Amino acid sequence: MKRLFVPGLFFSLIITTAFQAKAQTTASPFAGAPSQYSVNVVTTRKSGTPFLIRMYVDGAKRRTEQETNNGELVVILRGDVNMNDL
Repeated sequence: MKRLFVPGLFFSLIITTAFQAKAQTTASPFAGAPSQYSVNVVTTRKSGTPFLIRMYVDGAKRRTEQETNNGELVVILRGDVNMNDL
């Protein structure tokens, strides 16, 4: 039993030091990601038809479009404009 303990301990130390997670080098996890894109999000349910949300992103500006029972819903978020009033 003692003969297996020392090699087992040595092997576990080697494995744990070899596969350690590296620290993140940048402040933002999204550094280098595109800042302008569009995407279609399809949400499905167990019953009923799936619905589609179209999202457009340009930096801090976002626009989402969705069809509802009352017509099309458009939401525009302007993160580039510093406004505190509603």
